[in-house]
Amino acid sequence: FEADLLYQRNSYWIKDSSSSYFYADTSQNMFYTETRTDLDYLSIPVLLNFRFGKKEGFYAGIGMFVSVQLNARAVGNSYYTSSYDNILRTDKYHVYNSIEGNFYDYYAGWLLNIGFDTPLFKKIELDFNLRYNASFVNIYKNEDDYLIKLKSLNLSAGIIIPII
Repeated sequence: FEADLLYQRNSYWIKDSSSSYFYADTSQNMFYTETRTDLDYLSIPVLLNFRFGKKEGFYAGIGMFVSVQLNARAVGNSYYTSSYDNILRTDKYHVYNSIEGNFYDYYAGWLLNIGFDTPLFKKIELDFNLRYNASFVNIYKNEDDYLIKLKSLNLSAGIIIPII
């Protein structure tokens, strides 16, 4: 059994014509956007790991997690092109928008875990871990328009210090 407390930043990039800075809306091509969306979460995963080996060994596990949103923002540049009689004009805008109200404050999901650990000192272990997690539901509040589900693959190394 394993439980963690993690800070996670989920990011994605958009380089497309859109009417939004954080998702591609091609129904109204208003401007060209080159932005990165950062979604920051505090996550609590709970896992059940199965071990293969005594002292040092491989393990695999499955679990669930819940995440609470800390911050959401879109950062980058946007370009708006307009034309008049004999004039072609392109305006560049720097984007730094807080978009927290567009996403739910929390979400939950499932995860798969594989890893390898080896003793470092008496009770302290060195751990290498590969974890895949995916959300159960759409995190975007306007569910009728778009589906945004978070999925991630994490590679981590750390030291395990047992508390009991």
